[in-house]
Amino acid sequence: MKKLLIAFIAIALTSPSFAADVVQDNGNGGINWTKGVIYARGFGAAPEDAPKRKKRMLARRAAQVDAYRNLSEIIDGVRVTSETVVKDMTLASDAVRTKVEGLVRGATMTSDHYQNDIAEVTMEISIDGSFSSITNSSKKVIETANATLFEQFQIKVEQIAATLGPQKAYASTSLINSAQELAFAKRLYSAAQNEDLAKLLKSEIDAYGDTSIFTGLLIDASGVSNFELATIPRIRNEEGEVLYPKAELFEETLSTKRPVSYDFDVNDAINNDRVAINPIIIRAKGTFKARHSDLVIDEASAQLIASDQRLMDIINTAGVMIVVSP
Repeated sequence: MKKLLIAFIAIALTSPSFAADVVQDNGNGGINWTKGVIYARGFGAAPEDAPKRKKRMLARRAAQVDAYRNLSEIIDGVRVTSETVVKDMTLASDAVRTKVEGLVRGATMTSDHYQNDIAEVTMEISIDGSFSSITNSSKKVIETANATLFEQFQIKVEQIAATLGPQKAYASTSLINSAQELAFAKRLYSAAQNEDLAKLLKSEIDAYGDTSIFTGLLIDASGVSNFELATIPRIRNEEGEVLYPKAELFEETLSTKRPVSYDFDVNDAINNDRVAINPIIIRAKGTFKARHSDLVIDEASAQLIASDQRLMDIINTAGVMIVVSP
C-alpha cells in the first residue's frame, strides 16, 4: 500500500476530539478515501510582461491548468478493482476518456492563494456520483435519479406499502439503511394518513433502532499489510466467492454511491452514518491471491452475513466501512 498520510480533522462533539482521515497524497494532490474526494494542487505565475492589474488573474488561470493536469494524473492512477485502474478504462474506451476529461474540467476550486506573484489553487472532485457512474463497469439510468433523496425514499416506501394489505405480516423490508433514511421515515410517519403505511414505517423505525439487528458491515483490515485501497474493493469468503459487491449492485446503487468508505480507527468507523448504529465487525484474514483489493473473511462470518437478509440488503446499499492501518 502506498504511504498513507494522516490528516486530522476536528469533530464537534460533547467535548473536542480528533479523527483521522484515510488519505493518499503524492505532493501534487491525492485521494481522501474517508471523505470520498480526489484533489490536486496547481501553481502558476503570470508572464513577466503582463499588466500588473492582470497578473493575479493570469497566475490563477495558469495554476488551474496545472491543477487540472495533476488531477488527471491522479485520477488515472485510482484503483477501481484489484484488476483495474482508471487509466486502463480510458485507454480501452474513448467514451470513458471523454467523460473523465469532462469530470476533470468540472472540478471545484476549494482554495485559492496568491503571494509573491505565485498563485496556488486546489481543485477537487467527488468519488461519488459522476465518478462512480463512469468507473463502474455497468451503469443504469435510475428513473428517480433527478429526484431529491427524500423523494427517492418516499417512492421506495410507497411502492412497498402498495403491495401490503392489512392482512399481511409486516416483515422486515430494510427500508431504513442509514441515519438519514431514519429521519426520512420519521417525517413520513408523522404525516402518514394511510394506516398500512403508518404501520410499515413504525415497524421499520423500531427495527432500525433495535440494537440486536445489525445496521452495517465494518471490516477491520488494519492487520492486512498488503491491502490496496480501491473504489470498489471486494469482500470474499475463504473459497473466493464474492460476498460484496454483488453484480446487481452495479445496475443501481453503485452508479450513484461509493461502495465503501475508509477509516483508520474502528471506534471512529462505528460512528459513521454508513454503518451506524450497530454494525457487525469482522476482521479480515488477508487478501485474495494476487488481488490485493479483495479482502477475505472467515467462513463463519461469511455464513452469518449470508443468512441475515436484512444485513445483506443494507450492505447492498453500500453500508460498508473498511478500517485500514496508517
